[in-house]
Amino acid sequence: MLFCSLKNQAEFKFINDFGTKYVTKNLIIIALDFRKIQSYGMNISKDSSNSKKSHELYLIHSNYIPKSFFKLEQLGGVSNVPTIFRLGLKVSRKYGNAVKRNLFKRRIRAILSSMSKAHDITSKSLIVIPKQSARYALYQDLLIQIQSILLSFN
Repeated sequence: MLFCSLKNQAEFKFINDFGTKYVTKNLIIIALDFRKIQSYGMNISKDSSNSKKSHELYLIHSNYIPKSFFKLEQLGGVSNVPTIFRLGLKVSRKYGNAVKRNLFKRRIRAILSSMSKAHDITSKSLIVIPKQSARYALYQDLLIQIQSILLSFN
């Protein structure tokens, strides 16, 4: 499965504000399911008061998020719900040099692409933040931790 990455600060902030935080031994994961937002009655509506033409904004309980975050398609009769999986990786320089940071990112992407066959992760967004102990974690340890979070998240 292909997934998109979170691109800008507004998208990361939206997931941080509305997402659920899960903490494991090596990872901090913030997850958000857009289907649940719709089922809780949080309407996603277009903001007509916006004067900027380049960035169309959407209003969710007085919080603005950019139009780029949404793929406006029909999903089970619910419109205006992003139907693609979005992944954000926050790996700071404290984690290690570029080689170590990129290795972590590749591992997480590989884990999520292999798990997408077993779990329905469409219309979900994740932010993955490694702890310092993740540098020494095996691939299998990360896989088990992400699986447990996705199972509890569904």
